Amino acid sequence: MKTNALARAIFTVLFYLAVLVLLVVIQFPSFGPRLFQSGNISIKAMPAQNEDGYRFMEISADGLKFTFSEDYPLVLRDSNAREHRLLPEFFEEIEKGFFIRFSDGTSLSVLSDNEGLTVWNIQPKTNAVSANIHYELLRSASQAAPGNEGALRMTYRQTAYRISGARLGENPGELSILAQRGVWKPFYAAPELEEAKPVQSSAFIAQAAMETSAWNKAIASWRDKAWQGLSGPGFSIENAEWKNRDRPDAAYSFDEANFIAYMAEAMRREMYDSARTIQTAVKANHADKISWLAVPLAGRTAAMSAFEESNLAELRAIEKQIQARSASIFYKSEIIHFLFDMAPYSLAKEALNIARQADFSKADPVQAIALIEAWLDAKDYLSDDENPFARAVDLVDKTLIPAIRKVEGAFFLQLDADGRCDSLSSLRIGKSLVRLGESTGKSLYTGIGQSLIVSLLNMSEPDGSLPAYVTVKGDSLAKSQEKLQPSLAYKYIGDNSYYPHYISFFKTLGPGSWAWTCAQELQLEYSPEKTVISAFYPISSTHYLVLYGVKPFVKVQLYDIDYNMDPNFENYNASGYFFKRSSNVMYLKMRHKAKKEDLRLYY
Repeated sequence: MKTNALARAIFTVLFYLAVLVLLVVIQFPSFGPRLFQSGNISIKAMPAQNEDGYRFMEISADGLKFTFSEDYPLVLRDSNAREHRLLPEFFEEIEKGFFIRFSDGTSLSVLSDNEGLTVWNIQPKTNAVSANIHYELLRSASQAAPGNEGALRMTYRQTAYRISGARLGENPGELSILAQRGVWKPFYAAPELEEAKPVQSSAFIAQAAMETSAWNKAIASWRDKAWQGLSGPGFSIENAEWKNRDRPDAAYSFDEANFIAYMAEAMRREMYDSARTIQTAVKANHADKISWLAVPLAGRTAAMSAFEESNLAELRAIEKQIQARSASIFYKSEIIHFLFDMAPYSLAKEALNIARQADFSKADPVQAIALIEAWLDAKDYLSDDENPFARAVDLVDKTLIPAIRKVEGAFFLQLDADGRCDSLSSLRIGKSLVRLGESTGKSLYTGIGQSLIVSLLNMSEPDGSLPAYVTVKGDSLAKSQEKLQPSLAYKYIGDNSYYPHYISFFKTLGPGSWAWTCAQELQLEYSPEKTVISAFYPISSTHYLVLYGVKPFVKVQLYDIDYNMDPNFENYNASGYFFKRSSNVMYLKMRHKAKKEDLRLYY
């Protein structure tokens, strides 16, 4: 009897569970994506909650996947440069493919034949002149060097494909289609007629690392040119102003990037009187133009408030990305420093968990640069076993090398359609590859990074300026008329500890503890009774130090003398400080009586 009663109870529970599941299926038929296949073309679609259109759709064929969602809509631009952001609302299977209609009536058809040709055809309803689509490569596909016309090329299942009729867009992971005299023609994914070639690897552009003396000489030669441009004709040290060299009739004006580079290079050259002269002129004439970037050199620590507010806004944006489990946060420059030193530690740990599970294999060259920098930066905070970005090193051969073009014996990083190679991006990846080579002991990476940098330095003008970009066409290249000023390139080439930089105290003081400084060196000693920060800077020179994560103290000493806090400390020709207790930030002015000065905080 008891057994029968138990059986009836179990049957009753299972019956009601089945009814509940059936009701859910009936009421919510759109739960989960739906997969459709037609030949070699597949569509995965997620209907909107109200069954009105689709909130997510992926169309895959021949190793290429197009994505349409709120983050990646189909973007049409009309002749007035207005954007129309569209999502798919209907699709149906047609012979050998699919027909997709978007929210404004624009259509996209994709068809395949039996010879490996896939044809995509956009027909906008608006008076559009261009369309941008987000693309990714399937797991078994690899991106190859772009074609001469900026065409997307890839290898898929040992076959080389070229996308004709479309080109790489301005943004990473973007394909751009242009109307031709108002007519929209199909674009194609077709096997290349020539024999499939493997994706270019580092072995094909192998460059031995330069001798240290030769590398230092190349950098020093460019720095001499940059110094000539920063301090030569067209510069007024008394007013801390420069004249635009490209416009001789232009008036003198202050330029913060020029000031930072001038100060850093003058200090490196031990031209301390010149550095003090321009420092005084900036504080007297241009203090209101100083941002947080130049605070270590010129003061005006009030500018750090804007920096701190922008960090709070950035933090909220990153929190949303982490909640969405989006790995895109790791494509931001200096994201590791931000997570460990400016964000709650719990958020940093959650972000690392996302990184451990993320698939970065489809990163484009710009994203690969950020991931390699993340791996290098994370080594300052984590052990090698804890670092989740080790896989980023594989992207050098898989993603970065195919984007490097060798022309006339020089090397350039192609990120743009039509063979355009951005100089600032080339300098950035060059510096990262040099760091990577030093960290891994692989001189090949060092050599490629040095080649990217030196190739541009060899094009520098007598004032240190570089072409803003070069354009590669076949076996030739053309330099842009637009210039990259030496003050902007200096960050990547200067190799100068006087240039403003951050120093993390994460391993000593814990999360959120770091300094923004231009000191040659900072040393830190910590005990439960006191913290001692030793700053190294030339005698009789003044710099400003901003310390974050400073816990409350009972006494401060400079020059072995007790110092009282003064909110007007910057107005005096002496050292001083102010402590913002609400956010544990200390702003400090240090005038050096000795090369090494100690700041002591007693608890």
